[in-house]
Amino acid sequence: MDSRDELLSALDAVEPAELDYSDWVNVGMALHHEGADVSEWDVWSRRDARRYRPGECKRKWAGFGESITTPVTGATIYRLARDVGWTPESTASDEALEWSSPIVKDDPPWLIANLSSPEPTQITVCNESTFEPTFEPVTEMTRYLNALFDPDEYVSVVTASYEREGRLLPASKGLYTITAGETIERLVACGGDTGKVIGDYRKEAGAWIRINPMDGKGVGNDNVADFRYCLVESDSMPIDEQNTILRKLELPIAALVHSGGKSLHAIVRVDATDKRQYAERVKYVFDTCASNGLDVDPSNKNPSRLSRLPGCVRGDNRQYIVATNIGRASYDEWLSFCTETRDGIPDAIDFSSECIDDVAPAEIIIEGMLARGEKMLLAGPSKAGKSFALIELCVALAEGRQWLGRTCTPSDVLYVNLELKKDTRKRRMQEVYTALGIPPVQARRIHSLDLRGKQVTLEALTNRLVKQAVKRRCDVIIIDPIYKVLQGDENSSEDVSAFCTKLDYLIEALGCSVIYCHHYSKGASNYTSAMNRASGSSVFSRDADALVSLDELTLDTDARKARFNTLGCDRCLEYLDIHDSGAKDNVGQDDLVVIDRLRAHCRQLLPTELMNNLIDELDALEASCMDSVSAWRVEGTLRDFPRFKPIDTWYQWPLHVVDDSGVLGDIQGEQPRWKKNKSDGMDAQKRRRDKEAQDAQEKLEGAFSRCRDAGGQATVTALVQEMNLSRNAVKGHIDRSKKFIRDSKGNVTLSEPKGVSGVSTD
Repeated sequence: MDSRDELLSALDAVEPAELDYSDWVNVGMALHHEGADVSEWDVWSRRDARRYRPGECKRKWAGFGESITTPVTGATIYRLARDVGWTPESTASDEALEWSSPIVKDDPPWLIANLSSPEPTQITVCNESTFEPTFEPVTEMTRYLNALFDPDEYVSVVTASYEREGRLLPASKGLYTITAGETIERLVACGGDTGKVIGDYRKEAGAWIRINPMDGKGVGNDNVADFRYCLVESDSMPIDEQNTILRKLELPIAALVHSGGKSLHAIVRVDATDKRQYAERVKYVFDTCASNGLDVDPSNKNPSRLSRLPGCVRGDNRQYIVATNIGRASYDEWLSFCTETRDGIPDAIDFSSECIDDVAPAEIIIEGMLARGEKMLLAGPSKAGKSFALIELCVALAEGRQWLGRTCTPSDVLYVNLELKKDTRKRRMQEVYTALGIPPVQARRIHSLDLRGKQVTLEALTNRLVKQAVKRRCDVIIIDPIYKVLQGDENSSEDVSAFCTKLDYLIEALGCSVIYCHHYSKGASNYTSAMNRASGSSVFSRDADALVSLDELTLDTDARKARFNTLGCDRCLEYLDIHDSGAKDNVGQDDLVVIDRLRAHCRQLLPTELMNNLIDELDALEASCMDSVSAWRVEGTLRDFPRFKPIDTWYQWPLHVVDDSGVLGDIQGEQPRWKKNKSDGMDAQKRRRDKEAQDAQEKLEGAFSRCRDAGGQATVTALVQEMNLSRNAVKGHIDRSKKFIRDSKGNVTLSEPKGVSGVSTD
């Protein structure tokens, strides 16, 4: 499908009746700009029978060529089509050559700029107080023209402007029939009155110039004489940071211009031979910028793009040249630099050159578990309280406290929440602080990114985090849970390896540690090694620098009573201290650690009201210990630290508390299933069928989670493609499931609207 057919395909997906008047006119202007015929706009417009007026399209079409607005291109039609679910039929490589193509980073991403220590280069705003009277408009303009154009090349300057929605925008054509050489000669001879040469402009608006040489006959993309430069601009981050990244990327910048506003305009050499190669090279430049944290403006793809003309006033500031000819000398040289950087393969090093070097000790994040720049996987079954454990870790890192008995270095932490509603996440953090009994002194060090319900991949998440790298210095990023951003099959070692490579990129880009949460597979107790229990490919566990696993301990009545005894005694002593700090001095040492004896003492020592409150709390505490408390053994498989002794913890909502009593030490963890099967004499064939059914349901739940739309609905067709099974097999899995129902049209929904299938309750 060629670009014209694809444009009309996109147009066909858009219903004119659903557009407002402005969008309808923009469609016509886009078709006119892309060389379509008025009949195509007219035929499409007839689909809106209520508002269609015969002859109206033809009348408006005639005036589009004289429009003073910046050209509306086919990108507008593609955007409207994509908004209603249209996807192009062309191959990915062909689509990448269209001006409407989105900026999508290649897989795997690559890093050029070292963002972990940005050292922003300061840029001075040029205004009356800082640059007058040294600001020379003629010098700025001639320097710019000499840097970008040959003397015999036509340049296009726009000085007229108009206001729309509170913004001052450039008019359409402007000056385009004069060469760079002629312009320079006239500027030198104008006596400082640049208006005699380029025309007068509104000082509150400034002036513009097209970035590429033109043919002297017009100002559209078809009038570009040489596809030499592209415009890289970002106005969503501080200028100093823009400058830093642009320089560290070593882009072949012919001129770097301060816009007089909130952005720098980098005129980057691409030296393309034609429009097709220009689109390819611009996309590569933009993708590289996006991969390295520069939030580039995607609308600057066309070769006839206007940029700010140095030497002009814009409001209170000046448009001026920051630098010329920086970075690599040419696009080809820069591409070689990118390729060498991207392959990530360093040269071999002789140890003789290293053996005398002092090696700095690792910066510890979690004592005996994790150092800066490492990955840690927290894995466990459902109901282990993994999300609470990670929120506890956020608090421990921010406040410099212990987590699972391990001291944490005070750190800024970004909690990427992919599972909990924002209010739920906020409430849980408050509950953890309350349960710990500490004020949120360093709560500002906890940053939350709430993405539940967002269709987000790790690649998109990585782009977002890298863009924030120079703004917020996070030492640790926690992703909870990881399967929400995993693309591909979690059982595929290839897909999981690619996923882990993205995590490595994130660590390298941000200079931080990444902690991520994953669940155990069904039947995980079959494996004695924690390395094999995490769901999906074993690459998950083996790639992490630290694997921390939570395995449930089977509690008998005696263990639960022992837990109540410990907590109950602590509560009694707190009440005695509230009443009289010296009251417990009247209690024997043996009685201080036996709940029944200590409670009897409290009856004698406490006032009636306090005692009644204590009785209520002890009753609730005993019920909790006997019914809901659970115990977990935390084990670690570590790459850079010695293996630590298993940590036994109680999980009594909302905290995991290390067992100091030793009660849990002799309790055996869950036995491998093969042992249970041997003693129980279970039928092997039945076990296999049950496991296959469980795996099928888990795969269905995961596929539904990834395929559902905003209304919580998926289709059988989408699930067939996602699960790579036959239609009958997928329908059978749905019908056997208690969680899903399907209707006669092939739509699949949750049978119970309480929660989302496939989502952990942690």
